[in-house]
Amino acid sequence: MLTPCQSEQRRRCIVAVIGAGASGLVAARELRREGHDVVVLEQQRQLGGTWVYTDEVDSDPLGQDSRRTRVHSSMYQGLTTNLPRQLMGFSDFPFSSAAMAGRSIDGRSYPCSEEVLRYLQAFAEHYHLQELICFDCQVLSVRPAPAKAAAAVAAAGLPDGSTAVDLPW
Repeated sequence: MLTPCQSEQRRRCIVAVIGAGASGLVAARELRREGHDVVVLEQQRQLGGTWVYTDEVDSDPLGQDSRRTRVHSSMYQGLTTNLPRQLMGFSDFPFSSAAMAGRSIDGRSYPCSEEVLRYLQAFAEHYHLQELICFDCQVLSVRPAPAKAAAAVAAAGLPDGSTAVDLPW
């Protein structure tokens, strides 16, 4: 049985990564490289985090209705990056059309947001990260397990409105 990591012991652990944006994807890859079992909990229906554009807006912009439709994106149509692709790429996976295996649509140094999203998709595909992602899974809370338990406890909102708890980590 796998248990949470303990200091000073190098063990194989089950690790949950919250979010399948750039940081979550790299964290998942590195954790798996270290031999851990990884699951990525992503609230959207696709990977990419902030780089996923939608023209949807919150149904209650003032946030007074707790049942409102929430949109988790600060992206706007036509956005281009303020950093060149040479700095945005990961050190072992360059932000180049060659690395993107034919997905590139914008070869400029300061690419559009869709190009960044395509780069993240190519990264996830290259490292087989899609198989680790649980889409439509909104994390509502996370708390440590009791000291002697072999599991962390999380509550995640599932697409059908139900809630899963006591994840086996």
